Formats: sequence, structure tokens, C-alpha cells
Amino acid sequence: MDNFTATVLSDGDRVVTIPDSEVKITMKPVTGGVFYMGFQCDDPAKPNYNEDYVGDNNNDEDLCNLVASLEKHNNITGYNTVHKVALNSFYMSKTEVTQKQFETVMVVEASTVGWKDDFNQGEDYPAYYVSWYDAIAFCNKLSLLESKTPCYAVDGITDWGSLEYSAIPMYSSDASILAKWDDATYDFTANGYRLPTEAEWEYAARGGQKDEYTRTLGVSGTQYVYSGSNTIGDVAWYLDNNIGDQSTNGSNYGTKEVATLAHNDLGLYDMSGNLWEWCWDELGGYVYCCIENPDSPDPNNTSFKYMSSSRVHRGGYYGNHESYCRVSRRSNSSQGYRSNYTGIRVVCNAD
Repeated sequence: MDNFTATVLSDGDRVVTIPDSEVKITMKPVTGGVFYMGFQCDDPAKPNYNEDYVGDNNNDEDLCNLVASLEKHNNITGYNTVHKVALNSFYMSKTEVTQKQFETVMVVEASTVGWKDDFNQGEDYPAYYVSWYDAIAFCNKLSLLESKTPCYAVDGITDWGSLEYSAIPMYSSDASILAKWDDATYDFTANGYRLPTEAEWEYAARGGQKDEYTRTLGVSGTQYVYSGSNTIGDVAWYLDNNIGDQSTNGSNYGTKEVATLAHNDLGLYDMSGNLWEWCWDELGGYVYCCIENPDSPDPNNTSFKYMSSSRVHRGGYYGNHESYCRVSRRSNSSQGYRSNYTGIRVVCNAD
């Protein structure tokens, strides 16, 4: 892994115009690299890895030994173990998928989805009431609209293009149907749109590779607590600033229009706060050491229960306290649950 290299993306943004509409989705380049995923060393409630990880202890074996000893001492149980991850390059949407983008791709009316003034409604507000099932359907539909190969497969669904919104199950649907969607598979080599893996999400939220290894351990001053800042109000809509200013963001409790606060170092907006964002991964314990392009929890990590009945979402939402909006914070929900706090952001592989 120490010799891992990724394609440097230097071609700038990719702007996708959804066919037969004027709706656009901007994809930002994320050059891959190696980083440390998990608890941040500046978290006062967690072990101060920075003090322990000093000197020349920067090879894989020493990292594994350090993490193992800290895990045992602090009883972290694998839920957010610091571990080294290498990622290929990819593109990520600049903002959370908006209500207008979701309506256009899914061919559905706002009233059908249920968006309303209670949590804010409008073309540039992020799409909420989006389940994980909705998310993979959105990705496949967008892929087909762009003549790309869909990434996801669900038993019994052969025509994603004509799949109606009403045919996507919810958590209360028949168990046999839910089981098929829960067992969805994906082709990581396909050129279509997909949800980010949890590792891709955190890497992008941290701003990509900023130094030799985007160190969470051992190098100060290169990492932010939130995506793009150590001051949460600069980059995130969360509990304390949710009401906003009547003249600019309305007074309703709920989502805020995308890209109204500062972006992170990759030009990505709202990766902390506004809405939790679905990832591909099932919830489970991290690996204890080093891995390339992970797309699932470690089945050998038995210290944290492997939960195949739920999927990870990241970033926090407009009603959370600031601790939930940290770039290392994990959460999860049932795949079929459409809530007012979950949305999506899409990625695609670099060519």
C-alpha cells in the first residue's frame, strides 16, 4: 500500500445535463490516494492518537500495532477504528441531489415524494424522504439517461428506465420484496453513477489527499473537524443555525438550499450537515489495518455486530448537534426508510 498510486484528475468539473431537460449535475474530480479513516486525533472525547503516533512509526506494521493497543486500552470495539485506506480516483457531485434533480430523473412530482414546507421545498433544496432503495434506483436511472452502464442489480428488475417510483418498496413492504432489494449487487467497474462507498465519502469530506497520507495521525494542521472547516457554522446547517436568516434562508426548520455555505477543499458543499447522505456500505466494524478500495465492513471484525439490515449514512443533518456532523461520524438507517433527514450524493468512476 505504501507504493499505491492513483490517476491524477486534472480535467476539471464534469457537468451532466439530464436529457430532455435543462437540469444539470456538476461532478467534481477527486484524485485518489491514501488516508487514515476513523476517529480524528483532535476529538477530545476519544484517544489522542497524535500523541501516541510520533517519530518514525509510520509503516503499516507499526500502525496496526498502535491501533490494536489503543483499541484494547480504550475499548473502542471496532466501530470507528483508525485504519489506512487507499482509494482510486473518482468524481463526486458538488452538492447533495436537489429536489429538482430527483424529480427529473425519477419522473415524480414533489407532492408524491412528500416534500413540503415543514422541512422546506424548492428546486435547490436537497431531496429528502429518500431511502437507500430510492438512491440506487436514482443512480441506475441517471446512468441510463446518460447512456452509461448501471452499477446496481436487483433480482426481478430488468428495466430500470421504466421502473416507477411507486414500485420502489418501503420498509413496510412485503418481506420477500425487501429481501431482494437488500441483496442488491453492484458492479464496481461499471461507468454509471452510484453511491459513494463509506471510505470514498470520508476521503472526499476530508478534502482528499492533502499531504503524504492525509494523516489523521501524526501531522497537525492538515485536517478539519467538519468538512472544510473547524468552525461548523462556516460549512454546515445543523441544529444551532438551522433557523437561519429570514432574508436569505427562510425561517422554517428544515433543510436549506444547497451550496449556500462554504465548500471544502475539493469544492464540495454540505458534506457536513443539511442531510445525512447514503453510502453503499452495510454497517459493520472497520478493518483493523490497511485496505484498498473497501466497499463493505470487515466480516472478520466480530467486536462490532455486522448489521446487514441497515446501510451507512454520513455527514449529519440540519437537526443534529455539531458532534454528529464531524467527518468521521458514522450513522445508519434501514434501507427502506424514507426520512426527512436522509438524502444522496452520487459518484462515478474516473475513466
